[in-house]
Amino acid sequence: MVGKERGAERAMKKTGAKIGRMTVIIAVMAAVPLIISCSGEVKDADSAIHRMIEAYGGPEKTEAMSTFAGKGFIKKIPHDYVAASYPIDIYQKKDFYKNKVMIVEQGILADVRLILVNDRESFKWTWEDGRGEVPEWDINMIKYRFPRVLGWIAESASSGELVEGAGDDGNCMVRFKNPTERVTLVIDDESWLLKETIVESFIDSTFTSRDVYSEYRKVDDFWFPSRFSGYIRGQLSYEFILVKVEIGVEIPDSVFGITREDTLRLKMVKRAAERRE
Repeated sequence: MVGKERGAERAMKKTGAKIGRMTVIIAVMAAVPLIISCSGEVKDADSAIHRMIEAYGGPEKTEAMSTFAGKGFIKKIPHDYVAASYPIDIYQKKDFYKNKVMIVEQGILADVRLILVNDRESFKWTWEDGRGEVPEWDINMIKYRFPRVLGWIAESASSGELVEGAGDDGNCMVRFKNPTERVTLVIDDESWLLKETIVESFIDSTFTSRDVYSEYRKVDDFWFPSRFSGYIRGQLSYEFILVKVEIGVEIPDSVFGITREDTLRLKMVKRAAERRE
């Protein structure tokens, strides 16, 4: 009997220890929403922006990301829902931006499309159509797109407002207003990385653009999204995936123009076609 009683006491102690551990685990799990909730963790826009910048490694790293070169593929979704994917190169150096899309048809380079945006001028160019204007909405999407938007945030954080109740769906939202548009940042309140940038025009109330950033990965110790999805008036307009990103690289100013490298391969293709004719 004594042995049985001692065995029962040991079993009760083990059970009590398990219950104690379970109580601790439950208490910790119950505390998690308080830790990651936007409304519970941050009290104002400045706090939310600070958390996001720190998630990227701090101001020095966000500053470094303002210069990068990326290579990948862009999938443009036209209205007939027939998707096409083309190679894309993206260059950004502070406020200088350039993307180059190589239009490949049946395995042959058919055209090159350039978009160049900076503080002095903005234009688009193709071999077939020459030089043209970049739509204002496209310039704004580039201006507020990751990672350039991080620099814009650093200058505008004091004017942002925390959107009440946004933490209910796992997101923290900070909203900025200027005379022509309203810009909303959607931040994941667990990782504190930027998920979306939404731009709503005050001039055209029907116009809204939205950039979604996903599939984050570490690039030389920098968090950088691989997939960028762009929506215009609620419709998916384009999507590009970067398979290679170089951060903080030296990019000569001459790159931000129509260069010999941009057109050399296409010239060779055109000349070969002319000789065949």
